[in-house]
Amino acid sequence: MLGAALPQTSFANNTAFILVNKSSEPIYEVNISSVQSKGWGKDLLGQNVITSGSERSFDMGSSSGCIFDIRVRFKSKKEEERRGVDLCSTERLAFSGLEAKNLSERSAAPPSAGAPSAVRVPSVEDIGTCAGAVTIEFQKGDRETAMKFYSAMKSQIDSHDSLVMKNCSGGRITETCFNSLPLETRKFLNARDAAIKDLNSPAQTGLAPENRIPC
Repeated sequence: MLGAALPQTSFANNTAFILVNKSSEPIYEVNISSVQSKGWGKDLLGQNVITSGSERSFDMGSSSGCIFDIRVRFKSKKEEERRGVDLCSTERLAFSGLEAKNLSERSAAPPSAGAPSAVRVPSVEDIGTCAGAVTIEFQKGDRETAMKFYSAMKSQIDSHDSLVMKNCSGGRITETCFNSLPLETRKFLNARDAAIKDLNSPAQTGLAPENRIPC
């Protein structure tokens, strides 16, 4: 199944969502960071604020997967975080301020960058990327590396592959079959296909260096 061809139809990640301020004070800063990032990045509000009871739309694009860490900073300098949010399945996200903490109680880096308490379950895009890397290593004849990658996410990869085998005759992924699969499996297949194309390209853009392979 790891080498099965995919239809040309692509399922783009939709990370657009609305951030709602349900606290009693304005939000002065918003940071939204991919879980693969090593820092919070820039403040997305700039000179703007989100007043109490107001909301603002954000869209993180489709190139960084679905899972993000989100942090807001209120006028009082207190901060509130949401960790490992799946923006592809989130339409509205509210911050009440009830869980906000002082700056001294917060880490400068997002939890995904190394805090022991922030161990993250791999996203479906991670699993698909890993499956793509397995395919490439098998094609290169490097069975040892392929099995190393495969072992890291074996149960997750097998789970999606079994759905394909069950729903697609002989494991052949036609467009009709692809569209009948669960959303998460379609995301997995698209991520796998993208990883295979990326790792096969001469420049190896996007996934190079190898440490960006999540398995």
